Amino acid sequence: MEQALIHQLKQLEFSQEEKDYFRAKVVSMKQDWTTQRHQARVALQLRSDRLQDRQDRLTDAYLDKLIDRETFEQRKTALITERCLLNENLKNVTTEAASVPDRLSQFLELAGSAYLAYKLGLPEEKPQLMKILTSNRSVDRKLPMFVLASPFNEVAKRFESSCGSPSGEITLVWDALLPRLLQTLSAVPLAA
Repeated sequence: MEQALIHQLKQLEFSQEEKDYFRAKVVSMKQDWTTQRHQARVALQLRSDRLQDRQDRLTDAYLDKLIDRETFEQRKTALITERCLLNENLKNVTTEAASVPDRLSQFLELAGSAYLAYKLGLPEEKPQLMKILTSNRSVDRKLPMFVLASPFNEVAKRFESSCGSPSGEITLVWDALLPRLLQTLSAVPLAA
């Protein structure tokens, strides 16, 4: 039972060349992420300023009796609703939640160290690690079967379709795999 699991976990280990590739890729992604986040924050702040200006002009129009109370209340309600949505978006952009590049880095660290974590882990830690790493656990004719959870499964099978030496194809394999990992990691929270 344990040999089958260990065999699958060994497939998650990364070569030094892969680790170097990840470091460079994650650093680049973090720089892009920071820039995009800053641009989004600036754009939302500009929208907030314009919204405040619209609200001020609406109040002035009502005070100058250019619009009736009913029209004023309707427009004011619409502006308040828009401000609430804008504030929520601004809060989401400014919150220091883990970015997708950070989550990718955490995932790659967990995947790459899964074998050693299992091998050297305490017996009470192993079930939790198994729960994170596997999706389907079953028994077939008294033999336990393990299927790695997505995206761990994709990482374990990263070189299956390649012909020849994995080291010469690391960039090709990972450039194809990273977008799928990013999509999965941005959709589902990473288990701790």
